[in-house]
Amino acid sequence: MEARRDDKRRMSRAHRCLAVALLAWLAELAPDVAAMRAPVVTSRRLPVASRSSHVMSGGKGAKGFGAAPKRAAPAKKAEPAAPPADTALMDGAPASSRAAAAPVSYTGRTRKGVLGPTRTVPAHIPRPDYAASGTPGYRRPLVPWDIEVKSPAAIAGMRAACKLAREVLDAAGKAVAPGVRLDEIDRIVHEETIKRGAYPSTLNYCGYPKSVCTSVNEIVCHGIPDDNVLIEGDVVNIDVTCYFGGYHGDLSETFAVGTVNAEGKRLVRVAHEGWQRAISD
Repeated sequence: MEARRDDKRRMSRAHRCLAVALLAWLAELAPDVAAMRAPVVTSRRLPVASRSSHVMSGGKGAKGFGAAPKRAAPAKKAEPAAPPADTALMDGAPASSRAAAAPVSYTGRTRKGVLGPTRTVPAHIPRPDYAASGTPGYRRPLVPWDIEVKSPAAIAGMRAACKLAREVLDAAGKAVAPGVRLDEIDRIVHEETIKRGAYPSTLNYCGYPKSVCTSVNEIVCHGIPDDNVLIEGDVVNIDVTCYFGGYHGDLSETFAVGTVNAEGKRLVRVAHEGWQRAISD
């Protein structure tokens, strides 16, 4: 009896491992690219506190296999009213995307902003595989415990890319002040990255149109810089990634814009302390 229990336990563990591997494989069939290519919405601040954010809407649902049973045609529904102006998609989005997009529900005072033109990278700068197509060739390992062991040369390359990205982030942080446009921060990051012979990794990653992410106040992450302006009391996270020597150096920091209230200071302090504890253990 005891031997049979042990066999059952081993089979149960094997089934769990197989289920995890199967889920990972299924995730590979629907990569993040599909979600990232959904229509993008930018934001403009209301008079009190405007923000740059971008909301991704869902794509088309997948159809099941096999023939579906025939059903009576449903009654035709009335056409939905057009969304209000602040839910419109970014200028330049395909008409089909604009028609299919659902109204956006904002959690703060963020509203539609205007994106500037996408910046160009000189031809001599080495590029990642997605720079032209927007589709990264990298795929996650089949199972989560399949972890690549980096060689000393690879670790040195990662350190070089991260050091370069830190320099770029410091340059962007120095520009943070009331009245500065988010697109100006994008310009600084783009130029400082190119000056160092690197490529701004976010540019055209799954179609992303800018060279940095700027997330202000209630925007959790990956806000797209537009014509919104920083105001006194904001907190802004600047997320920089640079591709250099075949490696991506990725880091971010949250900056206070002028004098920030106690709630904003606490948010930044607690997040910083949590990060430090996590990397010190």
